[in-house]
This record gives sequence, structure tokens and C-alpha cells, in this order.
Amino acid sequence: MRKSMKNNENELMLGLGYLPPQEVDLEEAILGAMLLETPNIDVALGLLKKSSFYKDVHATIFQTIEDMYANREKVDLLTVTSRLRKSGNLKIIGGPYYLTELSMKVNSGAHLEQHCYLLREAEFKRLILTANEESIKKIYMGGTDVFDVLDIESRKINYIFDQLQRRKPHTMKEVLKQNLDHIQEIQNDPNHLLGIPSGFTDLDELTGGWADSDLIIIAARPSMGKTAFALICARNAVVNSKKRVLVISLEMSSDQLGFRLMSTESEIALKKVRRGDIDDAELDQLINKISPIYNDDFIVDDSAALSILELRAKATTLHRKNPLHMVIVDYLQLLTGNTGRNREQEISEISRGLKTLAKELNIPVIALSQLSRAVEQRGGAKRPMLSDLRESGSLEQDADLVIFMYRPEYYQIMQTEDGSSTSGLAFAIVAKHRNGNIGEAPLKFIKKYTKFTDYVSKSEREEYSVNPNENEKEDLPF
Repeated sequence: MRKSMKNNENELMLGLGYLPPQEVDLEEAILGAMLLETPNIDVALGLLKKSSFYKDVHATIFQTIEDMYANREKVDLLTVTSRLRKSGNLKIIGGPYYLTELSMKVNSGAHLEQHCYLLREAEFKRLILTANEESIKKIYMGGTDVFDVLDIESRKINYIFDQLQRRKPHTMKEVLKQNLDHIQEIQNDPNHLLGIPSGFTDLDELTGGWADSDLIIIAARPSMGKTAFALICARNAVVNSKKRVLVISLEMSSDQLGFRLMSTESEIALKKVRRGDIDDAELDQLINKISPIYNDDFIVDDSAALSILELRAKATTLHRKNPLHMVIVDYLQLLTGNTGRNREQEISEISRGLKTLAKELNIPVIALSQLSRAVEQRGGAKRPMLSDLRESGSLEQDADLVIFMYRPEYYQIMQTEDGSSTSGLAFAIVAKHRNGNIGEAPLKFIKKYTKFTDYVSKSEREEYSVNPNENEKEDLPF
């Protein structure tokens, strides 16, 4: 298999008058360092594979050292020579003299890690060339659907991204130090959250904010306001927390999202904003209010019919150029997976892909999701449940946090159980929280501006917190 890939690389590049990307001097230096000292073997095996080496003789030597190390055998110039002799590969690699030459290439492993990364770079360049060559052949031969070729190509490129994004293991000492640093930050600032604040006080108290590497599912039936809620969360992250956010909008165009945000920020009716039916005073108000979101860190991609692989590639590419802090997907049922599977398997693939993206980039990924019609067929208050997640139980399994958006007024439920009006009342129901409590946060929904706010405003909270137990004090016997 390796020789077949190598031949493909050579044929392609030689046909163009080039040699495949290679770093033979680095290969020699890395192998020489591995023959010198055991700690160098740890470094190299943690970063490289047999396929990282362009020269077959070097790949053979690397594989031999790897096998010996795995079997806890002593690795040095003499033992490797002996093992290669027994396997019949000593003459093939150039004999004992060649191994001796390699061991004399370096005096230590001082720059070994950097050498390994440079060698990996050459390997990935060869992988890209090989992937492209196979796609070019399919196109020239004909009979292959162009979208199948694109899908295969994106899978191969995504595999390369996966290899590049693999994170190094951490010692428990490093992990605990990071956790202690976080605890100290909270002690110094009681309002500090674990993750990016949503901007909704009661919800942030429940969740601790949008945490790094978490997959967050925000689910609702149509017209509940999940897109409006997600847009406000994105806005709050960019404006209040100075974060860089990518919104993947598969349902609405960037223009539509822009108009929604303009209405939300300015508190001018969406209908008027879309029609441009505003007077000079409202125009000044609009321009003034949208200035905080007139921002390069608020990124919208409204590409249609994205696959989960394409989405991951887009996000990873943006992240590599300038780190992202959060990704929002609206909504996940509009993503596509492997077309050879049924819909439930496809959603499972999408769900796993989104969780993988969150872990790879170490950022929160918020995915909006439609709920099944079972909610509306249910009697009573029609509050959503985890079983209502549409098409796949894998959404519940993969998600770290599941939040349902619920507005009783939508179902003509005009009063709560205690007789209070439900006009404008909404709930963010935390139905699953892998690392915390479940519960619900009341919100206020202003339909005219497609806007969510805290149910209890900041000023009302401050007024109450001045003396929350004032009434109780009168009843004290002393």
C-alpha cells in the first residue's frame, strides 16, 4: 500500500518535472537522534509515523525502532543492527555502515521536535498531492458524479486537518494547574464564568457560560425564536466579551440575518427595517445602535447545502488564520452527511462531526435543532422533552448541553399555573447538562424586534438586591 502511494506521488510529480515534497536530511537527523538516546525516541514516536518518511529505507528503520520500543527492547546502534539483520532488511537499508552514518548526523536531540514538525509538513504536502491526483484521474476517466468527487476530496482533506489538529497529551500536573488558575480567577472576580457568557443572567447562572470543547444543542419547534436567541448570543459574545464568532446560516441569507440584528439592536420593527420605511430620526437611531456589531469578528457564512465535512473544513481554515472563539450552526438538520446512509445515521454522523469540531478547536459549538412534531401532539403545556430531539438519539448523547426554547403563548397558553400572564414569557429549559445542573431560565421575548432579554432586568435586580429581606426583618422577634 505504501509503495503504491509512493509510486502515485512520484508519477504525478515527475510528470510535472518535480520531485515530491521531501526532507531527506531531516529524516537522517531524526533517525540518528533516535539511535543516540531513548528520550529522543519518545519525542519522535509521539509526532511521527512510518508514512512520515519519504525514503523507504528510512521508513523501515523507523518501523524497526518503533517495534523494538513497543516490546520494551533496548534501542541503540547495535540492537537495531541486529534486529534488521534478523528480519532480512539490513542489506536493503545499506548495511551497518549506513546506521553508523545516521548516528553521526547529530550530537543530541536539541532541535528534534522542530525537525519532526518540519517532516510532518512535507508528509502532509504529499498527502494533499496524492488526494488531488486521484480526483483528477476520476474526472478525466468520466462516469463519476462531480459531487461524489468533491465529497471524497473533502474527506481526504479533512483527514489531513484531523492529523494536523491532534492535540498533545497533557500531564495531570498541567491540567490541575490550569484548573487552579481558573479557580483563582473566579475568586478575584465573583462574576467570572467558566465559559463565554450568553448575556442572559439566569441562564449563565445555570450553565456557567458556553464552555470550551462543548457541543451545545439549542432545540425548538419552528417560530419559537431559536435563530433570534442564537444571534443575540453571538452578538453578546462579540460585543460584550470581545470574542470572534462564526455563524453558519444554512436557512437564512446573510442579508436576512443582518436585518434581524438591525431590528434587535435598534428596537425598530423588523417589518419597517426590511422595507426601509423609517424616518430620519429612526435612521440615526439605527446607525448609532448597530455600531457595536459593525464588527469584523462577527462572521456569517450563508453557504447552502453544506456537508459536515465542508463545515469542519471551513471552520478549521478560519481558525488557523485567526482563532475563532465560538461557532454557531443554524440549523443542523440542513447539514448533509454520508449520502449512502439513512437519515438517522446521517444525523448521527453530523452530531459526532460537530462534537469533534468543538474538541479539535477547543471552542464551544452551538448547533440549533428542530424538534419533532410530537411536542405539538402532546396534551397540556406542550413542554419539550429530550425524547423530542428529531431523528436521532445521538444528539442527546453527543451534546454536553441541551437547551429547549419554549414560549407558552405560542400554544395559546395565556396564563401560568399561578394565574400570571404569559404575554412575552419565554423559557430557556436546560434539559441536559453534562457538567452541571438542569433547570430553566425565564426570558422576555419581544416579537416585534425578534428580541430576547432577561425576564428580570438588571436595574430590577439591583433594586431588589439592595435589601432583599427588608420585609422579613419586620417579623423578627428581636
